[in-house]
Order: sequence, then structure tokens, then C-alpha cells
Amino acid sequence: MIPGATYIFECPNCGKPIQRGSMMSGNTFGASIYSDGKTMAPMLPDFPEITKCPDCKTIFWLSILEAKERIKTMDFSNPMLQKAPRANFLTLNEYFEALENGIAKNRNEELYIRKQICRLFNDPLRQNKWFRKPESKDIRREENLKILLELLDVSNINDRIMAAEIKRNLGEFDECIELINGIEDERFNCLKEQFIKACTKKNRRVMLLKHL
Repeated sequence: MIPGATYIFECPNCGKPIQRGSMMSGNTFGASIYSDGKTMAPMLPDFPEITKCPDCKTIFWLSILEAKERIKTMDFSNPMLQKAPRANFLTLNEYFEALENGIAKNRNEELYIRKQICRLFNDPLRQNKWFRKPESKDIRREENLKILLELLDVSNINDRIMAAEIKRNLGEFDECIELINGIEDERFNCLKEQFIKACTKKNRRVMLLKHL
């Protein structure tokens, strides 16, 4: 893993600086890949596309802003590294706030936010902190899954896998199997087997995928 440059942005509302790192190179060695698409890779950290200003609390897209400064890797003497706080990922409630405020201006932006919401709802399971049955009703979770499903393009393999995962999460196991069986690429046979096995067991929970 080789860290890349640090980029300094300005909040579009108050102008306060905020920093986001980058990667020059990384790998997925030792990564954990889950059925909802989340990848946890020690050697390939993720960085937020959208964040909240720690000063004025405005939520904004980093991905569409032009960086005001690029700080070279390991340039620890640059004063902006101490002045500008790091951009954080949004919390679950902040992602919902972003949607309510209409920050998603197109399909891709809404997809990003709703996938993040989906994965945040699943994080307690990943951390072994799931205190209730996944079948318990959570209106926001189910509504998000259903809207996310409508945004997906099942002609795209990655979207098709996500659609199958949503169907499984909602307990629609036959529909999940139909979607996953529609993938003809043999490279996905192991994944298909895991999805079908989970459906046979009526398992609605996010899964740690094996041998991918």
C-alpha cells in the first residue's frame, strides 16, 4: 500500500478547508468482501465522496469539487495538514438528511448514497452487534432497499448481484435465485452457489463471501 497525495477542498458554503487522502497503489490482499458489495481491505482504504463540513454542517460532494491544493505524499510540514480537518464519511442519519435535502442530482449520486445506507444498516452484523432479528421491520431500511432496487440496471452484472442481494434481504428468495441464475459468466459460479444456498436456508442477512 502506497498512500497518494492529500487534497485540500473548501466547503462550498463557508469556505473552511477540509482534506481528503488518496492512494497511489493498493491491493485487496486480506480483504473481506460482502454480499451487499462492501469491501473491507486493509491495504486499500476507501475515501468519502460526500462529507459534512465540521464548521457549518453543510453536506456536500467532494467528488465534484476542484481541489484548492495538492499536498505531496509524506509532506508533513505543510501547515494545511494541521489546519484542515479530515473529511469523514456520513452517518446513517446524515445520508438520509442528504437525500431529503435533494443533494443527489442524478442516478449515480443517488445510487452511491443509497448503497452507503444499505451497507450502514448491515454494519452491526459485520461487527457482531446485531441485537435484533433481520426480519424485524425497519421502515427506512426497507424503503431504501426498494428504491435502490428501482435504480439498478440488471443488465449490468454488478447491479444484478446487488438486485439479487436486495431481493434476498427482503425475503423474496425465488426472485433472488432467478436474478442470480441469470448470470452466465462462469467466473461468478462460486458467488451464485453462495446466494442460492442462502436462499435455500431462508437467510436474509448480509454474507461474507468466500473464494472470490
